[in-house]
Amino acid sequence: MAHHKHNSNRPELTPGERIQAAGEAVQWIEAAEGEPSIGRFTMTAYTGGPMSVSAFMAPVVIDLAGLDYRGTKPILLQHEPRQIVGHGEATVTARTIKVAGTISGGGASAEEVRASGRNGFPWKASVGVSVQKVEFVERGTTAQANGLTVQGPANIVRGGTLQEVSFVPIAADARTSVHVAASNHKECTMHEDLKKFIEAAGFDPESLSDAQVKHFEAAFDASTPQDNASDVDAPRIDDGRTDYRRQIKAEAKRVADIGRICKSHPDIYAQALEKDWDAKDAELAVKDAELKAMREQRGTGPAVHVAGSAMPEGRILEAALCMAGGYKAVDTAFDEKTLEAAHPHRNMGLQELLIRAARGNGYDRPDVAVNSGNIRPILKAAFSTHSLSGILGNTANKFLMDAFSHVDSAWREVASTRPVSDFKTSTSYRLTGDLVFQKVGPGGELKHDSLSETSYTNKADTYGRMYAITRQDIINDDLGALTAVPARIGRGSALSLNQIFWTEFFADHATFFPTAGTLGNYLTTALGSAGLAAAEKLFLEQTDEDGNPMGIMPALVLVPPALSVTAQELYVSTNITSGATSKTPTANVFAGRYKPVVSPYVSNASYGNSSTHFYLLANPADASMIEVCFLNGQETPTVESADADFDVLGIQMRGYYDFGVNKQEYRAAVKSAGTG
Repeated sequence: MAHHKHNSNRPELTPGERIQAAGEAVQWIEAAEGEPSIGRFTMTAYTGGPMSVSAFMAPVVIDLAGLDYRGTKPILLQHEPRQIVGHGEATVTARTIKVAGTISGGGASAEEVRASGRNGFPWKASVGVSVQKVEFVERGTTAQANGLTVQGPANIVRGGTLQEVSFVPIAADARTSVHVAASNHKECTMHEDLKKFIEAAGFDPESLSDAQVKHFEAAFDASTPQDNASDVDAPRIDDGRTDYRRQIKAEAKRVADIGRICKSHPDIYAQALEKDWDAKDAELAVKDAELKAMREQRGTGPAVHVAGSAMPEGRILEAALCMAGGYKAVDTAFDEKTLEAAHPHRNMGLQELLIRAARGNGYDRPDVAVNSGNIRPILKAAFSTHSLSGILGNTANKFLMDAFSHVDSAWREVASTRPVSDFKTSTSYRLTGDLVFQKVGPGGELKHDSLSETSYTNKADTYGRMYAITRQDIINDDLGALTAVPARIGRGSALSLNQIFWTEFFADHATFFPTAGTLGNYLTTALGSAGLAAAEKLFLEQTDEDGNPMGIMPALVLVPPALSVTAQELYVSTNITSGATSKTPTANVFAGRYKPVVSPYVSNASYGNSSTHFYLLANPADASMIEVCFLNGQETPTVESADADFDVLGIQMRGYYDFGVNKQEYRAAVKSAGTG
């Protein structure tokens, strides 16, 4: 952590510094067969409140809404980069940073943490954050962070990057503790206040599972004022809890009541504690679960019958929704019988859809329309099983893909694609070296080849948006909202991929295509027969690390719209005419050789910003200048729908897309500035 002098009248944290934030707990995960007894762990590394940080007079709060925590993080010992313990992935909630990690280090630091963990040493958790943006809260004023009110003087880190997480023996937060569970032994260090809290709720702390303890810890933290820094000027958190003892008793009673109601429903019990339900909410959830179980035992509502044979109503509703929404490919998306059954409902609106779904799930009121008085029970019944979510999801995906496919997709022709199984940085290799076969001697002995490895990396991230079909849309019976939302999701996802792709494509060209020609993949000639010939010559003369020809042929020419006609003429014309007054036919040697790929991103001012540049590229299946990776090979976005949260009357729809883009092999492309 960087140290600097502070003005005693204004003890501010400044951008560019690093801070270390104490967390609350580290827990060792019970080892699977064949694993070290202590090798994997989870930790709550920060709890959202103020910290007394060394070298800063005023306490520090990290605003988790502005924290970049994505990607695999190193796990260190005492924030020392040379003391590697392992690696882990962070997740951030409204008030916490949680980390799940593995002791993967091979040095003394990793062994020290593992060995002392077996012996029950009470390790603390701490995060190292690089500060980019800071708000200083003056004395006598307040600010909001992590759902809390912070009183000045205080530093609030509004923008920062989580760089590492550390095991530390002593942390600024006195409440930090370590829970150790080895492969054949469980030991839980539980502070006395938490034990008393659990006992007051009517439970035995020693008999609880790890998951139950976590829920009690969350409930205890929610009812306990955050620890303040020891400084006299430390900020106080004011969240409306003025009577600590009364709040503890009320929380204990809530947990006890929920435990009594949910004895036969542990999943609802866990959800009730996590979401701060009261006993009435828990009781309603239990009744809903029991009614759902009864309905599943005796079957759901009647299916629609067509020509004497039963057909799934969900499939018919999907077809009717597509008809009502004007889906162009409806005739190919559904069979003839389904379309015939859906035809009477081709003008169906949102209200009819919701009421039919609700009745299929047991809703028995004689409602024929949705209004402000019945919208909540109808939505609750309609979404009480997966049927309506599936209908909406299947229908929305059709409109999503229709909009997705109508956005420029030139990237797909010039890039290679690869599936990845997670969000970690992945590496691929191109084997190079002396690959030429050698003559075999009389003894028949083959010589071993020595290969060098050129590696390329890529990493998938998640991009997405949340949309809502509002209460007003439903009461207005606006089916257009149901079809327009997924169309926006589809178009938005395609635009986001294009934005990420072409930003990466044109980034750092000074290094990837150096104008000095040091990599042998840059020239300045204009697109035409002579310019294409010069680019082809440069492409074919490229060599590998051993000085041998690459042996890769160019296949594509990427151009801006201004060069589209020129590129097409070179591709389809069999001859070229020349001369001022008399035209002389000349054979076009490039006819049918280099397929034109046209993209407006090449000339757009925010991306390529040139109407003269062109690129001669290899077939990406042979060698790829740029690669797009997709999580689990899913190359299209996903749309999901659900009943909105309790405080929102409507339907939520979300779209997300998991992909990553990175440049790969510079020898797979030649760039021309097109000015010669």
